[in-house]
Amino acid sequence: MFEKFGEFDSWEDINKAAAGFKEEGDADSLLALAKENGISADAVTDYVAGDTDSLCTATDAAIGRLEIEAEDSSEGEGQMRVIRNMASAMIIEDERFAAAVTKKGKRLEEVLKRMREEARKSQKNGVGCVCGTDRDLQKRIRDYYEGSAA
Repeated sequence: MFEKFGEFDSWEDINKAAAGFKEEGDADSLLALAKENGISADAVTDYVAGDTDSLCTATDAAIGRLEIEAEDSSEGEGQMRVIRNMASAMIIEDERFAAAVTKKGKRLEEVLKRMREEARKSQKNGVGCVCGTDRDLQKRIRDYYEGSAA
């Protein structure tokens, strides 16, 4: 993950890099940048053609980040999918949250890790639950991405 260009700290930084590649006429690097950040090849086509002013929005970059992380994850597919889907819905509803998801060092796996730790703390008779409702899950996701802890 992020082997070629490194991890960006924001969707604006992705767009700055994309603008440089566009100005240089480097379509291959532009495509590679998009792929590494989970942004569609169609977005590159639209950007190069001048149909859009930027390669991605905060929403595009955040959802792309989650997709790339989920593909790269060694964690349980089902649990990661639930967290990713909930975070994706939150991204669509809130651009500020979308920007938080693209911050350098933030990882979907960390949300799952923290949830598992919390479940272990609340365990009784071998059973532990970290959250029971969608609202609880949303709160934990938001606390991680928007909180001060990395």
